[in-house]
Amino acid sequence: MPLECDLEQILAAARRDRLLGPGIACWKRFPARPAACSPFPDFLDGRLKEALARRGIANLYRHQSAALEAARRDADVMVVTPTASGKSLCYHLPVIDVLLRDPRATALYVFPAKALARDQMDALLALTGGLLPPLAVGAYDGDTPPEARRSLRRSGRMILTNPDMLHRGLLPGNTVWGRFLQGLRFVILDEMHVYHGLFGGHVANVLRRLDRIARLHGARPRFLCGSATIANPLELARALTGREPVLIDGDGAPRGERHLIVYNPFRDGVRRRPPGIEHLLHTREWARRFLCRGVQTIVFARNRLDVERLVRDLRSERLKVCGYRADYLPEARREREAALRAGAVTGVVTTNALELGIDVGSLDAAVLSGYPDSLAATWQQAGRVGRKAAPSAVILVAGPGPLDQFVAEHPEFLWDAPPEQARLDPDNPILLAAHLTCAAAEHPLRPGEPFGGREQVRIIEILERAGRLRPAGDGWKASAREPARCVDLRTGGGKRVEVWEASAGSPEARLLCRLDGAVAPFLLYEGAVYLHDGRSHRVERVDPAAGRAYVRPASGEEGETATRRELQVSLLAPGGGTPGGETPQWGWAPARVSVRPAAYLRRDRRSGAVTGWGPIESPGHAMETGAYWCAFPARWSRLPRHLLAGAAQGLARLLSSLSALFLLCGRNDLLAAWQAPSPATGRVTVYLCDACPGGAGLAPRLADLHGRLLPAAAGVIRRCPCEDGCPACLGPVGRSAKRAALALLEAALCEARPGCETQAGG
Repeated sequence: MPLECDLEQILAAARRDRLLGPGIACWKRFPARPAACSPFPDFLDGRLKEALARRGIANLYRHQSAALEAARRDADVMVVTPTASGKSLCYHLPVIDVLLRDPRATALYVFPAKALARDQMDALLALTGGLLPPLAVGAYDGDTPPEARRSLRRSGRMILTNPDMLHRGLLPGNTVWGRFLQGLRFVILDEMHVYHGLFGGHVANVLRRLDRIARLHGARPRFLCGSATIANPLELARALTGREPVLIDGDGAPRGERHLIVYNPFRDGVRRRPPGIEHLLHTREWARRFLCRGVQTIVFARNRLDVERLVRDLRSERLKVCGYRADYLPEARREREAALRAGAVTGVVTTNALELGIDVGSLDAAVLSGYPDSLAATWQQAGRVGRKAAPSAVILVAGPGPLDQFVAEHPEFLWDAPPEQARLDPDNPILLAAHLTCAAAEHPLRPGEPFGGREQVRIIEILERAGRLRPAGDGWKASAREPARCVDLRTGGGKRVEVWEASAGSPEARLLCRLDGAVAPFLLYEGAVYLHDGRSHRVERVDPAAGRAYVRPASGEEGETATRRELQVSLLAPGGGTPGGETPQWGWAPARVSVRPAAYLRRDRRSGAVTGWGPIESPGHAMETGAYWCAFPARWSRLPRHLLAGAAQGLARLLSSLSALFLLCGRNDLLAAWQAPSPATGRVTVYLCDACPGGAGLAPRLADLHGRLLPAAAGVIRRCPCEDGCPACLGPVGRSAKRAALALLEAALCEARPGCETQAGG
């Protein structure tokens, strides 16, 4: 039976189904679209045209042709088109064309994920076979053996890497990469929308260092960039590369018919089971409908734990599915990618690790377990299915939270609203200090070098006083030998933790995975139940000094564990007004934040009911970051303490959820905290903090958006039909606390208008 008929039948049956039918909030069809093509340009090398013809490519899409023409004019290029639109050829073709004409020319490909670089290397090898020498194309990452690295330095012409390896490997060792750097004609940045927030600020500084080192070797490479749809592609490109690129955004690729269904299991309120359990059950049911009919399906889960729960439950129905997470071992990830391409498994359950364009074969249906926090991420995930002209289905299963329920009530937001803006701050003083030190280790810094602008002089003085830089001739050198090894681009620090499994009766332990140091304390502690590859494990011992946790297989009947964290915030220099007084005030400020796992709950895995709890002995970690704060009038402290606490807790949760409507950020990019009242001011205060050392620039943006954020929050509470507070607005805060939260918001909105007065108690 044709796939189109299969999808139509599955979706039609779901609409008639007594369980799923009532929850379908929206069903929109996006029609198929033919390709808009252009012939190969005359200037393209004939050998390359023949290689394309052998792969069945007889012409180019219009955006590929436009990118090729722009690169031919020596322009920097920014291509912004949807997933599966053929962006790769936009940079492969100009690069290969130049490398065929100039035997000394080289190109550096930078991908945000190691797996994506390896995937693109396979495609490049297939395209360049017979055109370039066998050792001209290669991946340079943490898995590259020493001999292969030496070979790349000797003869590599197209090298694929990631920001981390560029930062810690190639740039510190630039003297042995002289041949490659002297011929550097192109730097390719794919999936550029990923580079926002703290990670984006780090990557911008790594690229500044690359441009500086390339110039010292006599090269001035052009940047060829690709991105999913975002609101400010040129601004992002300028912030990352310091260049003014040509924008290519007219998509000429064909597209098959796409069915988009927004499904809301909470349309009539929260069901009998806990919201998280209810949401996963409906996600599983949609995935099961497709998988049982042999439809290749990808399920995007909210977090690691949900991935493992869904894999476990779908396998229990004898369905061929696998899990996929970024912290799986490299060989495990590649094994799963190959199994999907070969059709050995029908489906994959993943975090956003497969949101990027890694080749996992032809997928036909996507189930999104909750709104992915941004329109850009939503369409990236939806774009993983329906390659070329094939029909596809995308099911967004709304979660119980405010943002998900907003999307379920206003599904037109998905296709009518403009995409979010990607923001980063490369001149963040903490980032600049780290990368100036790295740059000075790569080659002595000279006065007036364009690296960090006006802040550079002040920061160099601070680094010199701190002993991190020392004078060298008319410039400065780094005091440490390899400072790049101490700068983590993605987490801002934290030692990774290895998870080792010891099976019963076996003296041998095997490595399961490696977890980021920032998340490990919340998943790995004595007594925790840790899920991996859909199987339960009991955590027996954690060795923080060695960076290891030891687990043993456990029965699924032992239930699951969930961690409760303790979060404390203190502002270091309040901005946007003073924290005292009667008028609601807000701003952003540097803040000290401490986070630690305080206790764990043990739950029945089927019902979600709490069956026990225990303390967690962990020091957690502290950091200085940025915080958006909103403080309410002191007179509200006359309300009962339990009402203030419930209102503040609910408002912190709601404002954190709604932030994703305005910023390109995920649910883990902000830490929400509250004080009711604050010991320092006697006022109810809510904080949204950047969840990384030094800040990612989100807090000042939230302060700018304060006038839009608070009305949006008040609208959510007013529209919610619940009486006692529910997951769709504030959470279970209690009836009066919900009224108190709305009164706090209305007071803030009212007193911002001249002549408006409110009464304590609302």
